[in-house]
Amino acid sequence: PSLPGYGYSEATVRPGMNTGQMARIFHILMQRLGHSTYVVCGGDWGAIVGTLMAQLYPSHVRGLLLTMVMPKITPRHVLQLVLGH
Repeated sequence: PSLPGYGYSEATVRPGMNTGQMARIFHILMQRLGHSTYVVCGGDWGAIVGTLMAQLYPSHVRGLLLTMVMPKITPRHVLQLVLGH
């Protein structure tokens, strides 16, 4: 499924929709479709949602494919990127 407000999906009518809520909604969708286990693939914001699904529902997510990996960057790393070593 596409994320609310992205691609061909309309934005949500309830304010405050976040990636954690999207992960929960997609998990419920997969269960309603009859899938007790499934594989998640995501890029950009979908990478965040997919990672949350794997963390929140580890017994249901059989695999996770991310096309965008986001390393944790500290302020020191940002300074090194901007100023050089």
